Amino acid sequence: NFCVKDTLSSSWPADESWQQRVGTMAFTPCNLPPGADGDAGAFFAKVTGFGYNDMISLPTLTKESILENLKRRFKCELVYTYVGDIVVSVNPFKNTGGIGKAIRSKYKGGSRSHLPPHIYALVDQTYNQMVRDSMSQSILISGESGAGKTEAMKICLTYISQASAAKGQRVSEEVAIRLMQTNPVMEALGNAKTVRNNNSSRFGKHFDVQFSQNGIILGAFTAAYLLEKPRICQHLEGERNYHVFYMLTKAPGPVKGPLELTRWQDYKILNQKGTVAEVTTWNDEREFADMHEALLKLGFSEEQRTELYTMLKFVLLLGNLTFKPGKEGSEIPETDLLSRCAAILKVAPNLLAEAVTYRTMGGGKLSTYKVPLEPRIASVARNSLCMHVYSLGFDWCVDVINDYISVYNAAYCTGVLDIFGFENFTTNSFPQLCINFTNESLHNLFIEHVFKLEQEVYVREEVQWNFVSYEDNQHVIDLIAKRPVCVLGLLDEGCATGSGKDSSVLENFHATFGQAGQPKYKAYIKPKKSADRSFVLNHYAGEVVYMIEGFVEKNKDELSPDILALLEVNSGFEKLQQLAQQDTERKKDAAASKAAAKPGRR
Repeated sequence: NFCVKDTLSSSWPADESWQQRVGTMAFTPCNLPPGADGDAGAFFAKVTGFGYNDMISLPTLTKESILENLKRRFKCELVYTYVGDIVVSVNPFKNTGGIGKAIRSKYKGGSRSHLPPHIYALVDQTYNQMVRDSMSQSILISGESGAGKTEAMKICLTYISQASAAKGQRVSEEVAIRLMQTNPVMEALGNAKTVRNNNSSRFGKHFDVQFSQNGIILGAFTAAYLLEKPRICQHLEGERNYHVFYMLTKAPGPVKGPLELTRWQDYKILNQKGTVAEVTTWNDEREFADMHEALLKLGFSEEQRTELYTMLKFVLLLGNLTFKPGKEGSEIPETDLLSRCAAILKVAPNLLAEAVTYRTMGGGKLSTYKVPLEPRIASVARNSLCMHVYSLGFDWCVDVINDYISVYNAAYCTGVLDIFGFENFTTNSFPQLCINFTNESLHNLFIEHVFKLEQEVYVREEVQWNFVSYEDNQHVIDLIAKRPVCVLGLLDEGCATGSGKDSSVLENFHATFGQAGQPKYKAYIKPKKSADRSFVLNHYAGEVVYMIEGFVEKNKDELSPDILALLEVNSGFEKLQQLAQQDTERKKDAAASKAAAKPGRR
């Protein structure tokens, strides 16, 4: 296993007194445009003498010395630094001239100790070890939001493609082209503008790059995790919804005309308080053209592409539906809009209206009956339908991509994991807790790899050395997920009651974890202000305030039987109906596998 640890260039130590053996030679800042290949001669000339290439060699290993070394190198546009076999990458937010075919060729089979730190060296080591040992490998890319993880993943994939090309030139080049064609589609549907990043991945992805016995790249399988579904209906100030919605509303006439779409400002899920109108580093029109073409190259037919766009149109229109109190539950005032949405699903308008304004209860030995929903709950049902249809379209794209570029006869593979980074926004909710828990786990793996295991080896071999202290975050992981008494456990317990409310879950959190004198729960903080609406967790990257509103609903992530029946039984939109049925079967299979894996079962 190998690791790339990304970080931002925003938190440097103020202490300038720390000294080390560094060069004083001048360098010229790089002015290349984004994506342009760097000059190999200029790159290898400037990398000598600025700070320590490997921070294992630091004379004093402290947080301050590590940050100071990174800072000195960053000022000279040296963004890669080693910590043993880990690469720390500081996001420069510009092209520093450190990538390109000529530079990659220097690292192929080169000596790691005689070349400057680079992701290329790590990937070359990974690839060679895979071929030499005939054993699959993995590369983990972690870091906070905006640290450059997705770009690091692209650099990894580009190098793997070139390293494999020497053994099977034509095959490797074809697969590399296919891999790059997935980016316009996955970034359009899975990325969005956030307050930290103009092109933030709002899902995790794992690439299994597949190889033959002698190291020729054959294909790749993509697995997607944790798509941020709440963003489909609501985003924060200073952010946007997923790119693809804005791209579609700005599409050329031949595409936009038949869909009868208007300006993005006309759709409530796109135009909210503080929505960013233009993203400086993302051109919706140009990106749409790339995605529109890539869909066909990846295996979509023109008819399927139109069906995907129609599903997105449905989400946009449905998001404009509103509800008002009626004689029984809720009424929908926009009857024309309701009819347009129903026409897309090819159902009667009353069936769509009933699916979001009523909920079927009972079942089994009990007779079923319908309960009318008040406007607030009807809005939740509408949002659930929006999120489900979008998720079905997203998963469909992943499946088509896998059918196009994956193979079933690979000898071994190199997995590349790109998971979204640690997040701390003005308002943090359940998705941020899931994201930050994932990053706590990855950080724990990093700590174990760098400190725990290494120092245990020194102790076993009786090496004379000074113990390096470090902050272990295991107690945070246990607080969140070590069942039965943990944050996620109590949240599940609150959801299982059926009538569970966010407020009662929060009260349970405070009563269980917020009492003084409990060392194992020291990462939990009951805030002095707004304790009735929030709780605080002290993560490895700092304290995060989580607002409890919506936790129960988002954790359930369940669809009413009425919405399921609408899509799987009543809808005449054949592709959408097929996707909905496949999703239900997939969830049943996953639940069965989980049940079979429980202790005590055979």
